[in-house]
Amino acid sequence: MRQRTLVFAVLVATLVAACVGCAGAPRAYVAEPEYDFGVVEDGAQVQHVFLIDNQGDSDLSILDVHASCGCTTTNISGTTVPPGDTIRLTATLTTEGYGGSRVSKTIFVKTDDPEHPVLTLRLGGTVVAATAYLVPAQDAAASLGLVIDLRALADYVAGHLIGAVSLAPADVSTWMTYLPQTAPILLYDKDGTTALPVVDALQRAGFLNVRVLLGGFDEWTRIAQEESQRAAETAMSKKRGEDKTDKPAVSARELVPFCTFEGACSCRSEGEDVGAVEDCVWCPSLAWVEPTEPRPDEEQDRRRKDDG
Repeated sequence: MRQRTLVFAVLVATLVAACVGCAGAPRAYVAEPEYDFGVVEDGAQVQHVFLIDNQGDSDLSILDVHASCGCTTTNISGTTVPPGDTIRLTATLTTEGYGGSRVSKTIFVKTDDPEHPVLTLRLGGTVVAATAYLVPAQDAAASLGLVIDLRALADYVAGHLIGAVSLAPADVSTWMTYLPQTAPILLYDKDGTTALPVVDALQRAGFLNVRVLLGGFDEWTRIAQEESQRAAETAMSKKRGEDKTDKPAVSARELVPFCTFEGACSCRSEGEDVGAVEDCVWCPSLAWVEPTEPRPDEEQDRRRKDDG
């Protein structure tokens, strides 16, 4: 009986000691130990941050960090992790020389966790050969521009800058988390006034590459019309120099294509009345058509001369 009691006592003591040891041990944990960087061009640098948690009951010590290749460097934010805390391990992979291959690099983190003394982290992805026309996604995101139309939706539908997206000024703050902070952003409204408070709000939020179109869409349209008229005059000058037939002179305004109230543009055909040309807007995608009928005032002058 005494022997059984002694064995039982020893067993209980061992279990208690074991539990006490477990309660005071650190526990290293990485939720995402592998990172796939997708596809990059040869020579690009890939950077990723691994988060190392301590889910134990005592401080976790980072004893050593080393990578399987000299092409991979690491930087850790600390060597002691209190219970419930997290440290950041930043890994940087240089892909130069790996073009045309699948890459996988390993990082080993040695800790004092009795159950997991070594953490294994991996960086992997595809490296393609460098070419003049390939752009890594990271670089493209920083270089692409965004044009935002702040006018009413009806005005946007009626006409807008190519590539512009419609966004009400009151909704800009809601969409800030989806806008690229490093990319250039151009804002425009009707006359250049509504966009000013919006650009101030964006700059305060960290969007430093934001601009406002001076004069808004109205100024853009005015300049486009002036350019169109100058182009029309140049085109007609060249045409009169090539065509020696006697035709009535026409102004650039008369060469502007006729625009319907729905906003669609069409050119006048030969023989059609010139009509109220002063109400038209130039549509640059259309070809020039020179009216062959004389203007009404020229026809009256000709008749007065004939009568005289």
